[in-house]
Amino acid sequence: MKRSTKRIIETFPKFKGKLKAYENILLVEEAMKGLTDVETVFLKLAWFFEAPEQESFNIGLLYHHLDNDWLEIALELVNQFFQEDTHLIQKPTHSILRETTDHYFNQKQFADFLSDHG
Repeated sequence: MKRSTKRIIETFPKFKGKLKAYENILLVEEAMKGLTDVETVFLKLAWFFEAPEQESFNIGLLYHHLDNDWLEIALELVNQFFQEDTHLIQKPTHSILRETTDHYFNQKQFADFLSDHG
């Protein structure tokens, strides 16, 4: 199981038994029953991560069905997939950080930051 898929399973444990459903169209329909739009997007993303050679993923699903935290998680997972699971990005130059400072904190600076901000 890919690292990015594992993170999806940690968030949606009920997907564990549905990871191979993409292999059979009848199982796909069964796996999708009762899922919310958000869950459907993440299940399809997991299928893509597990079999990118045979499964496609429509990025428009992110735009149409996810927002705020869910969208950020999905984008982080896509980034993780291409950096760690496929190694297609071998020397990443882009970092997904929310902090607007121009530097990274070392361990002591981070502890001080946490103390200062409760």
